[in-house]
Amino acid sequence: MRSRSQWFAFDSRAATLAAATLVALIAGCGGDGAPDAKSTLSTQEPMLRPAAVVQVDVPAITQDKCQNDADYIFMSEDTSSDNQQLALVNRHVDCRSGLSDQFDLYVELKEKDGVYSYANPQVDGTGDVVSDSIGTVRFRTKMSVYGPYNRLSKRVAVSVKAEGFNPNLEYKGPVKQPLIKVMPIFACGESQEVSGYTPECTVAGSPLSVPLNGGEVSSEYTITFNWVQTAELKRDALTFPVKFDTFAFAPDGASFQSAYGQTISFYPRLDSSGILVRCDRGVAHGGENGCVFPQAAAVLTVSPAGAEEYAAHIMEAQAAGAPGKFQMKPGFRAIADDSVRGNGLELQRTQIEIMRDANRYASCGSSSSLISQNPKASASCSPTGGVATCQCDEYPFASTYQGAFELPSTTSAKYILSAHNAKGGNDLLTFYRQQRVIDRSYETGQPGTRVDPYPAFVREYGGDAFWVHVTQ
Repeated sequence: MRSRSQWFAFDSRAATLAAATLVALIAGCGGDGAPDAKSTLSTQEPMLRPAAVVQVDVPAITQDKCQNDADYIFMSEDTSSDNQQLALVNRHVDCRSGLSDQFDLYVELKEKDGVYSYANPQVDGTGDVVSDSIGTVRFRTKMSVYGPYNRLSKRVAVSVKAEGFNPNLEYKGPVKQPLIKVMPIFACGESQEVSGYTPECTVAGSPLSVPLNGGEVSSEYTITFNWVQTAELKRDALTFPVKFDTFAFAPDGASFQSAYGQTISFYPRLDSSGILVRCDRGVAHGGENGCVFPQAAAVLTVSPAGAEEYAAHIMEAQAAGAPGKFQMKPGFRAIADDSVRGNGLELQRTQIEIMRDANRYASCGSSSSLISQNPKASASCSPTGGVATCQCDEYPFASTYQGAFELPSTTSAKYILSAHNAKGGNDLLTFYRQQRVIDRSYETGQPGTRVDPYPAFVREYGGDAFWVHVTQ
């Protein structure tokens, strides 16, 4: 199912070949990428730790790449799941850095009459191709994965810098300190929703030419995603990892491929399991496609400006025990704290129309509704209704499974100014769209009613959690 637009969109077989190449070609490193006794630089340097994260209330609102060095989280050697999540800026941006082990820059040369030139294994064959080391080096990499919410693709901004280059004085190549072209190798992993299925991962971009004297160079790549919707996908959304744990290298003018058909590569220490991506086609918003990092929290930020009564109602309801109040996990930039995850403490969007109708009916639409049984209103409105400039507002929202139909005891209904309610509703719809908040439930085609919506749909619990944060 995978497309290969260029040589660097590779599969697990290529990864195996790359690993075999490292064992055969990289002197100074063991097969697991660990330095041997000859590589003392990495063992003598102090361990680099993840950069400190400035505590924030909610994830940053941005779809742009990171610009400052402090925004890139250094990946520790084991690249644990916590370390991976530290790199998330929000549901659209991930910024991380890594430092490879010190390794030998083995390259392949073609020898003729004592003169050496860079080999092209696909043309030269193996007869007169020899391996030689330019020297030892390590590469420091910064990677920012980012992009708009409404594209089936991600941009990847990569910066690479050579550190600690030790030249091999016996190197026979035509240029003693050539530019080294470096190429990140991206690959999509198996999807969570369809066992054994890997989406298409098409990559566009060119190698970076990295000077060995320590200059930093940058380039950008685009990874485009596609998949086939099957009966197993009730909603057209797919979750999968994008991996970039291998970089290919070669001198400018030489091939990335060895004479034995393998990729000459090294490990940049950027990830162990990849970035988890979730893409949907028309699920979050009709007629629109896009991708997010689903591990990052979706947080609706409500400003009182122009919607004071709407914001005040949310704060009142949350203070009285309604779910959805957000708290960031300490030390992270985009991960919800364990204290607000699970046990009904988050909200989940419902995209089933009859369920939304049932919530509105239970909160504001009948003689037995919450607003009728417990009349409440802002100072601008009447608790018995009948004011043209006011509307019945509910929290949690009617567009959630935590609304008045299922959870009347933690739902609040209150008359507030219509203009404030309308602004809040429009902001909520924009939030659902831009954060690509989806419901995994699907309709059955059977009829449902406002007092019994369940025959109309199958309730799935794999939809997105989200939270609401009111600014002061």
